[in-house]
Amino acid sequence: MQLELRTLPDGRLALPAYTSPAELARCCGAGQPWGAVNADGMGEIKRSTGYDVVLLDGEMPPGARRESVPRDPGDEEPGSHIPMSFLQKPFE
Repeated sequence: MQLELRTLPDGRLALPAYTSPAELARCCGAGQPWGAVNADGMGEIKRSTGYDVVLLDGEMPPGARRESVPRDPGDEEPGSHIPMSFLQKPFE
């Protein structure tokens, strides 16, 4: 599994999480890959990444959204569609 962590403007490391697949699609685009994680999995993610906060239902800016799934996973560099911090200019 590949996780996409974000650095917030204040320097904290955030783990984006979404309350439903519908919210994920609304916030990140219909092509955003996802996986479900239970409480034990969240603990393992915390231990392995050291994230500071969980960011619930954070919206990606339009240029960073995945509106469709790449035809071939090799067509896209991991994380290439995401700015360094998608919260630096959240309303553009």
